[in-house]
Amino acid sequence: MESHYQIVRPLGQGSPGKTFLALDQRHSPPIACVLKALPLRGRPPVESWIHHLQNFSTHPQIPTVLDWFATETQVCCVWEYIKGRSLETLLAEEGSFTIAQVIQVLDSILPVLELIHQQQFYHGDIKPANLIYASGRSPVLMLVDSVEPILPFSPVPSFTLLGSPEYAAPEQLQGQAGFASDLYSLGLTCIHLLTDLRPFDLMDGGESRSVWRSYYRPLESDSASETMRDNLCRILDRMVEPDLHRRFQSAPEVLETMHHYALVGKSEQKVAWDGESLAQSQDLLPAPTWNCVATLMGHGGLFATINTVVISPDGSTIASGSDDKTLRLWDMSTAEQRTCLTGHSGFVKALAWSSEGILASGSQDRTVRLWDWVSQQNHRILGEFPSAVQTLSFSPDGQALAIGGMDKILRLWHLPTSTVIPLLGHSLGITTVSFSPDGSLLASGSQDRTVRLWDWRSGTPITTLTGHTWAVRAVTFSPDGKRIASAGDDNQIRLWDVGSGETVQIISGHSWTVSGLVFSPDGSVLISASWDKTLKLWDGKTGQEQAVLSGHDDAVYGVAISLDGTTIASCSQDKTIRLWRSARH
Repeated sequence: MESHYQIVRPLGQGSPGKTFLALDQRHSPPIACVLKALPLRGRPPVESWIHHLQNFSTHPQIPTVLDWFATETQVCCVWEYIKGRSLETLLAEEGSFTIAQVIQVLDSILPVLELIHQQQFYHGDIKPANLIYASGRSPVLMLVDSVEPILPFSPVPSFTLLGSPEYAAPEQLQGQAGFASDLYSLGLTCIHLLTDLRPFDLMDGGESRSVWRSYYRPLESDSASETMRDNLCRILDRMVEPDLHRRFQSAPEVLETMHHYALVGKSEQKVAWDGESLAQSQDLLPAPTWNCVATLMGHGGLFATINTVVISPDGSTIASGSDDKTLRLWDMSTAEQRTCLTGHSGFVKALAWSSEGILASGSQDRTVRLWDWVSQQNHRILGEFPSAVQTLSFSPDGQALAIGGMDKILRLWHLPTSTVIPLLGHSLGITTVSFSPDGSLLASGSQDRTVRLWDWRSGTPITTLTGHTWAVRAVTFSPDGKRIASAGDDNQIRLWDVGSGETVQIISGHSWTVSGLVFSPDGSVLISASWDKTLKLWDGKTGQEQAVLSGHDDAVYGVAISLDGTTIASCSQDKTIRLWRSARH
């Protein structure tokens, strides 16, 4: 240890090193500082690492790096000592935070995370104890126990800090931390502030999911509107979503959503008005011509989100796939469950029904299973893929199955010969696929924010459709094959001309991720499903909103329509399937 630093007392011992309150005796009187000793082994070049920390510390909400030195075994970084109270201390002394106070925390810290992430670093240890309120300053984000680089084209390096397990994202505990891991930790921090309950106390039975809403009781003194409270809770739910691909991916995305809900940048009065105006605008719409005629329940357990729903070609049967690892078949006319199909060892994420009557299911267990739904037998398993299967689609003749997953490779499986054609081009996971009605084209959507068109028989890419600002979650062709509809995390639906590849229309109206799309058989109506708990019907030509179908209690993940156009099926995180029928039939 450098001789001019006098250790006063230890402040903590994290995963990789020790932290001390120290005095720099080169000054008179001595200046208090924080000294962090980290093991040198496995760390990136020290000068480069310190340079980044010094760049970060020019931000007023990050402590200043005062000095650093290295020994043979460790590197010691000296930080500005922030005299103030941590959020952990404030919570212990003053109790639960209000909605407005938590919004202030998010609004203050998210821009700091954006700065860190822009430099390809992540924080790695966000928790109430590392957020300090000091007199005359916005909350300060301590970097003493954290901040590591994300290295391109390789896993997070061996020197990754696990941070504080109670606040760490599932992937961080497995050594695969990233930008979204910080958002998870910040979300749990805010939940801790709201509930005054520690994250471990809010986990359900060892499962990696917080059930905090069951324990949250708003303060009687909290003046926040119900709309503001509900919108903040929905944002926090998505921040702490265990499934990395359903979680917010960046700090700007969270801030954008907060602005969308008028949680920041507007007065409380405008927040309330925003919620009222939405309801009023919906009251002005024509009365829905579709009514919910049945709610199907059967998937059970804590993890029973229904991710996907399809309708058989003859319109007699509905199939659903769930996080409970099962498929269930339902009678369309009676809404009764016919059977439960088991075999997958992971969440069932995708279903597709062929014109030949074969039902395909894709799962996080990295397999695709083919089922004879008449005999209700699993008669074939299509290999084991490198990553979770996210999406499936049969060609119109039923001979080929498109399979997309998180390994970025789109695979075409020719069922009669078991020949596989890999299609390469996406730079991130593939979330949605769809064949054109005549079977000549295949469209794929990805987390890389693009839609790609393929001549799938030759494996040739045709064009890339760009315009979405966040991950694409749904893509479908119009019945005449002339247009493609796509949607995703930017809350928008885009209509594209297949021939030119140009955007012909952008449809806005949902307030959350659009997760499913389907055209009516005659193309007159486009139906969208969203995490905002609604389905919306749009005029297939003009894009005008026709109706809002409300009833689900949580995010809607999938939508399907029968070939005769009389019945819509939707599935949700609320563990139900709803059937909607047109009042005209």
